[in-house]
Amino acid sequence: MTHRRSRPDNRPESLRTRPCRLLAATLAALGLSATAWGTVVPEITAQSAIVIERDTGEVLYEKNADVPRPVASLTKIMTAIVAMENRPKAGMSVISQRAADTREATAHLKAGTRVPFDDLMAMILLPSANDAAVAVAENVAGSQAAFVTLMNQTADRIGCADTHFANPHGLDADNHYSSARDLALLCRHFLSFPPLRQLVASREVTIADPNHPGETVKLENRNSLLTWRKDVDGIKTGTTKGAGECLAASARRGDRGYIVVVLNSEGRLSETDQLLTWAFDTFEMLPVLVQGDVVTTTPLAHGEKREIAVAPAGTLELLMRVDRPPPEPLLLQTLFEAPVRRGQAIGQFQLTYRGLSHHVPAVAAEDVPEEWWRRAFGWPQGVLVVGSALLLSISSGMIAHRALQRPKPRPAARRPRPRRAH
Repeated sequence: MTHRRSRPDNRPESLRTRPCRLLAATLAALGLSATAWGTVVPEITAQSAIVIERDTGEVLYEKNADVPRPVASLTKIMTAIVAMENRPKAGMSVISQRAADTREATAHLKAGTRVPFDDLMAMILLPSANDAAVAVAENVAGSQAAFVTLMNQTADRIGCADTHFANPHGLDADNHYSSARDLALLCRHFLSFPPLRQLVASREVTIADPNHPGETVKLENRNSLLTWRKDVDGIKTGTTKGAGECLAASARRGDRGYIVVVLNSEGRLSETDQLLTWAFDTFEMLPVLVQGDVVTTTPLAHGEKREIAVAPAGTLELLMRVDRPPPEPLLLQTLFEAPVRRGQAIGQFQLTYRGLSHHVPAVAAEDVPEEWWRRAFGWPQGVLVVGSALLLSISSGMIAHRALQRPKPRPAARRPRPRRAH
């Protein structure tokens, strides 16, 4: 198998990177940030943080992303996931005394009240009501303990390696923690549920007031980024003394979407805003290989041409840094001899970027016939023609030779004429 790279940019490295370095140096001299040009990651106070691409989960930035920490009400991301996956058949949930007694941020639910399940979910995700989280846990699993078991089982199933829950609301507790990476993973799973996605994208929701029949109450979303940025569409804030300020946020522009998680930050809103801006300014979905566009040429044996143009059979788009050259594709060739027809498989392009390997079938971009003399004397037509001619020649020679070797007939002897009598 031949590994052949497409023709690279032959300019010196200094010339290829000079514009970016000059820009960064100029901005630094002026005391300005180069974030808008995608060259500098914002400096943040968050003890842990991560930025991932929303659709693929590709990590673009991380800081202490695997360190387990208290995560406050970001716990409710998992609470909502487990509730949706184990949604009770009954549409109404009864509030227990234990739920009503839950402290900190609450919806002021009263014991014995019957509340629609969907309203409880809204209370959990917008104003971050702890009493609603306990009520949901009890109505889904029968008890908080049983629900927490489901939470930890779900974390294991999704692939969270540094996560363990002790309650459904996120108040500080022993053995209750997660990491920025695990929370980003949970956010991706959370956003796969359309009802949850719609809730966290809402600045406010109006529901029936559980404590005053016939009246309504407005639930306001604590995620202020929804008003700061038009591209933000979720998902959850959290704050406790042990966890500090925490925020998981999602934003989308066209075909690009990012998730940012910051834990124990001194300014969660501004730092999340900076990281989102950096991601959108630094990365872009770009076509690295375009179907039908010639990428390279590769040697070909026994053809009328010594090289053949090769193109990808499909288009490959990757999330690329706008300030760096695209990765160079590698042709893994499997066809080495003519004849080759346009569109015929000739191997595959391999492209490795940010630790991930991508493959696209490679096809011939032109016809390359076999050399004329191989067509004339090749197998099977040429061999049959030449063989027939040779047999005919041999046969003709043998016939001629036999004709020459055949003895010539002798002339008949003349009889003496009888003499006449005189």
